[in-house]
Amino acid sequence: SRRGRVPAKLAVMMMIGFSPSVVFGAGLVVVHLSPSNSCAEIQKALDSLPAGGEALLGAGQYEITRPLFLQHDDETLCGAGPATVLRLASNAN
Repeated sequence: SRRGRVPAKLAVMMMIGFSPSVVFGAGLVVVHLSPSNSCAEIQKALDSLPAGGEALLGAGQYEITRPLFLQHDDETLCGAGPATVLRLASNAN
């Protein structure tokens, strides 16, 4: 996993406008999201990632109300295994 390559002493935690935490270090950007983040906030996090960045969905249920798009090369959206559940909302396109 690329997360394991971020040296702890280089990692800087900070909050960005919509409350996920972001780790910068060793040329890697990882955005941590939680079920409290809306679908729009997840997309905003994906849009903010550079090529090679990761958006990590923590454990829980996420209601997906619209399509999510990964816009950059080598961008990753992943969850916490079976503990992360994406539920497609009614009438989501």
